[in-house]
Amino acid sequence: PILIPITIVLALLGRYLDGLLGWSSLLPAWPLNLVLFALFTAAGLLIMWWCYSYLVLVGQGGPAPLVAKPPRRLVLEGPYGLTRHPSIPGKLLGVIGLGFLMRSPFFLLIIVPLLLAGSLVEKYFFMERREQKYWGEPYDRYREQVPFFIPRASGIARLLRKR
Repeated sequence: PILIPITIVLALLGRYLDGLLGWSSLLPAWPLNLVLFALFTAAGLLIMWWCYSYLVLVGQGGPAPLVAKPPRRLVLEGPYGLTRHPSIPGKLLGVIGLGFLMRSPFFLLIIVPLLLAGSLVEKYFFMERREQKYWGEPYDRYREQVPFFIPRASGIARLLRKR
């Protein structure tokens, strides 16, 4: 929950820096910025709902082990069969939507890539290690088979065949 207010503050900072740099009018104005915000945010929320529903329904736990009980079962299917951290694209789309809402090129071009890099570093150095300690050998096999962040075409094809 604390990341949402921090992200909004960073978007406001980006908007302020846009004014200093003369970038304020580079992105679409009302109402197109609101439409882009709605589309990106809705897509992001849909992806996050898809991911977290697998953790709750299949894993029998929650998406935030510090707040909720961690999954009791290692989730290997659905979005977790595509990438080990499938909620990141959903969060990224939501943050991009916020950038369009704020009409901030600085936020979209400078701050969003930094937020993405920070998220990937946190997942790689902290979450991956925590998951390996928690799940052990099954997680090691999962890491060998499923990519970290960017899905393979074969994973997407496999997911589509199951439908």
